[in-house]
Amino acid sequence: SFGLRMLKLAGYGAFLAGMIFALTKWILPRTLKIIARSKEFLMIISMGLAILFAGFCEVAGFGMEVGAFLAGITLAGFKEYRYTISSLLTGIRDFMLVFFFIIIGLDFEKKNIIDTLTGAFSVVIFVTVIKPYIVMVIMNAMGYKKRTGFLSGINLAQISEFSLILASFGIGLEHLHQDATSLMVLTLIVTCLSSSYLMNYSSRIYLALDKSIDALTGRNGRANKRTAEDTEPDPESVSGYDAVIIGAGSFGSILSDILAGYNKRLLEVDFDPMVVSERRRLGKNIIYGDAESPDFVSQLKLGTVKWVISTIHDITAVKHMQISLANAGYKGVFATACDLENMQEMKSLKNVDVVFDPNYDAAKEAVTLMYETELKQKAEKIQKAVNETGGHYIICGFGRMGRQIAKDLRAEGVPFVIVESNPEHFEELDEEQVLYVKGNASSDKALHQAGISRAKGLIAVYPTDEENVFIVLTARNLNSSLDIVARSIEAENADKLKRAGANKVISPYLFGGRKMAAAILRPTVFDFNELTYHGNSYDILFEEFVIAPESKLVGKTIMESNFRGEFHVTIVAIKHPDGTMLANPELDTRFEAGDKIVVICNQDQLEHMKASEEFVREQ
Repeated sequence: SFGLRMLKLAGYGAFLAGMIFALTKWILPRTLKIIARSKEFLMIISMGLAILFAGFCEVAGFGMEVGAFLAGITLAGFKEYRYTISSLLTGIRDFMLVFFFIIIGLDFEKKNIIDTLTGAFSVVIFVTVIKPYIVMVIMNAMGYKKRTGFLSGINLAQISEFSLILASFGIGLEHLHQDATSLMVLTLIVTCLSSSYLMNYSSRIYLALDKSIDALTGRNGRANKRTAEDTEPDPESVSGYDAVIIGAGSFGSILSDILAGYNKRLLEVDFDPMVVSERRRLGKNIIYGDAESPDFVSQLKLGTVKWVISTIHDITAVKHMQISLANAGYKGVFATACDLENMQEMKSLKNVDVVFDPNYDAAKEAVTLMYETELKQKAEKIQKAVNETGGHYIICGFGRMGRQIAKDLRAEGVPFVIVESNPEHFEELDEEQVLYVKGNASSDKALHQAGISRAKGLIAVYPTDEENVFIVLTARNLNSSLDIVARSIEAENADKLKRAGANKVISPYLFGGRKMAAAILRPTVFDFNELTYHGNSYDILFEEFVIAPESKLVGKTIMESNFRGEFHVTIVAIKHPDGTMLANPELDTRFEAGDKIVVICNQDQLEHMKASEEFVREQ
């Protein structure tokens, strides 16, 4: 009987509801974490659950379609997995949909094609014209703006495959004739195609029918009733803002929050009541409105507004917005978001001042952030190496002279740190893989970072004498025992550098001039000096050593020590600890502890002296 059947359905329904509750409350929350470790396993379980529900509902009399739908609702409750499951099943859904439409096509009756076309035409007119009109009238009565009603109607101007499912139920129950299938198929095809174009060109269609909509829906610019979307101030009362942001979604809200940090007075405009409610809850100045509507824009007071910023990507919408702003007399800056493929076309529009692509700009910002992070990590790594360095020399400036000094010190194995402020040299310093500090060498911070308290010496070769004077003054103040060598461009500045604290001052121009004169006056001496300074086949070197306090040479004369016979080198000069310099010393000159001796030798003789315990080589 009917009562027994309804009781049976109620029992099945209660059991189904209990099963869904148990799955969502206890079973799936514990098992999905394990299942989701494998995407393939997750897909199989999801399909199995759908088949289980579909089979049960088919047996219970609800229909397998209802069961599959309930399975989807059950899985949709797990937000962390719903999108993954959806993407995994999309391919299978599309594949099965092919067979669905094949079966629909097989059921198409060609015998009464004329009658079918006539009936389909009538239904299509109803779905694409009458149905949207009904939606607009209803939404007008509810107090929604006319564009809201129009777009809602346009988006409903179609039937879906669910209509075919309902029709199949009707045919199965003999409520509909078999010919209804053909009618529904034709209507589905035509409305799906037409609605795609209607939605794509909805903005243009709306502008074309703007005046007619008022007459058709019986409204005069505004709805008679007020709804939740109208609880904000009227556009007429909106004024005194620096910028208007159109579209307060994810990107627009972030943009607004950033601009607010610059103390800008902002007004947000959005067409989504949910967004409006959320932004208002956060205390933002936002109104509901359609910026593409000439009526709405004309009501806004844009006299004090400097910027109108659109986050809408659609180029057609931007064109309409641009026309509306021009008609409203807006003279400020207009900026708009845009997709990369429409960038050039958007930039070519007459009154568009700024065009940006949020995705491209975000990616560019991300790359910049990653690059800055890489540079920061590299700087930290270099600074750590500098902090571990001691007894080194600080080279201030990496110009031509600083580069050559670094090259010579590296060749000798002498540790050094470069201080450079010119960004043009940073890439080369990275390529050379040398320790360096970014900053002005005359600042305490840069010299401390370079380890001046642990340094043995400093070489100042900045481009100007003034800079080198400041560097020497700062360095001497930070380390009184530092050995400082400075370059002087002008010879008269040498005394200033020495008074500032430099131990030695070298003027490249003066030194170079003397060498050029020597090349003419004493060419053989010049050639010999070139051999000793720049290396050659004769392997002639000038080196200096310090006599160790415990050396057996201490107290002996050059002749008594048999220096020449022991080391096979020639002593060119001796500098005593008191600063006395003896050039070409006599054989009866006595060695003292701490004497610095300058010798001329070859590479083999140099290595022999390095190995001797009599000396401490000066670096």
